[in-house]
Amino acid sequence: MPCSVAIVDTFRITDYPPIISLVENLLCNGHEVHLIGNCSSKLPELVLSNQHFHAHEISHYDGMASGQSAYEKFVNRSRTKEEVIAAVRSVMSTTDVLWTTSANAVRTLGDVVLDYRHVMQLMELQQYCYMYKKHIKVDIDKYARQAWKVVVPEINRAYIQQVWWGLKETPTVLPNKPYYTNPGEPSQEMIPFLEKMRDEDRRVMLYLGGIFIDRDLEQFAQAAKELESEYCLYVVGKAFEEKSQAYFDSLLERYPIQYCGAYPPPGHLNFVRYADIGLLPYKPCFSDGLSELNALYCAPNKIYEYAAFGIPMLGSDVLGLRQPFESYNIGRCTALDSDSIVRTVKEMQPLHDEMAANCQAFFEGVDLDAIVESILA
Repeated sequence: MPCSVAIVDTFRITDYPPIISLVENLLCNGHEVHLIGNCSSKLPELVLSNQHFHAHEISHYDGMASGQSAYEKFVNRSRTKEEVIAAVRSVMSTTDVLWTTSANAVRTLGDVVLDYRHVMQLMELQQYCYMYKKHIKVDIDKYARQAWKVVVPEINRAYIQQVWWGLKETPTVLPNKPYYTNPGEPSQEMIPFLEKMRDEDRRVMLYLGGIFIDRDLEQFAQAAKELESEYCLYVVGKAFEEKSQAYFDSLLERYPIQYCGAYPPPGHLNFVRYADIGLLPYKPCFSDGLSELNALYCAPNKIYEYAAFGIPMLGSDVLGLRQPFESYNIGRCTALDSDSIVRTVKEMQPLHDEMAANCQAFFEGVDLDAIVESILA
C-alpha cells in the first residue's frame, strides 16, 4: 500500500546517485516523497514533474568545502541543523516514514529520529561517527539499534554493521543500482568529450565517480601510459575535498588522462556507452570515521552503471568486487601495481564480448522494487 516517506540528507543530493534511485523507486511505486536536502532542483525532470514529489530545500552546507574557518563551519552546520530539524518536524506531521540516507543526516537530526518510524540507510561502512573531524564522537549506533529498519548496500557490510552496533536484526541489503539508466540528451559541455571518446582509435578505459584518496587511480594511470598505443584513460567525476583534489591534480600533470568534468546523474551515464573497460580502483584507508573495511567491502553504484551498458570491469582485489566479478564473470580483479594491471587488461581483451553479455544478467539480478517494498512493509 502506498505511503508517504520523508528522505533526509544534508549534502548535495545530486552527488549521490543511490538517493536519486531511491526517490525514483518510491515515486514509480506510487509513494509520496518529501525530499529534504540540497540541490533538488537539479534532479531529473521525471522526478521534478511527478505530482507525488515535494522538495524541501535547505541552505547549502558542504562539510568538505575548502576555505572556511572552523568558526564558519560551526555556524553553517548549526544553521543547517536547525533548518533540517524544522523541516522534518513540519513534514513528519503528515508523513509515515522518516528515511535518512547517511550517518551525517542522523548525526544532524540526533534524538529527533527517535520520534518517528525511522529507516536508517548507510551509504558507507561506518563504525564511528564524529563531529568536527575526530574531535567529538557521536554515538549514532544507538539510533541504529532503535531504528525501525537499518539498510546497507552490500551483504558483508550488513553482517559487519550488525556485529559492530549490536543490532538485533541483520540490516536489509539495498544495492546501489540505478533505478533508471537513460542518461537523456548530453549537455553542451559534454559533447566535445563524448565526440572524442566516440572517435578514439584506441580502447577506452573509463573511471566514473567521485575522486577520493581511497580510489587508487595512479596505478591505473601508469598502466594506461604503458598501454598508450592500445588504450587511453578517461575520467568523469569530481574530487570532494582538498586532499583529493591535490592528488588528482598531480595525476593530471604526470599522466595522459583525459578529464571530462563532472555532471549530475543520470547525465554522467552518457560517457559509459563509449567505454571498453570500466575501472573500480579501491584501496582500504581510514578517513573521518569510515572504517578501513569500507573499501574492502565496497558497494559502488558504478558497478551497476557499467553493467547496464555491458561494460566489462577492472578493479582492485577487494572482496566487494571479487564476489560479483567471479559470480557473474563480468570483470577481473588485479593487484594495485601497474604491471599487474597491464597483464590483466591484456588477459581481459579476448574475453570482452563474453563478459559484456554477462553484465545484463548481473544488472537484472537485483529487483529494487521488491527490496524497497519489503523495507516499507
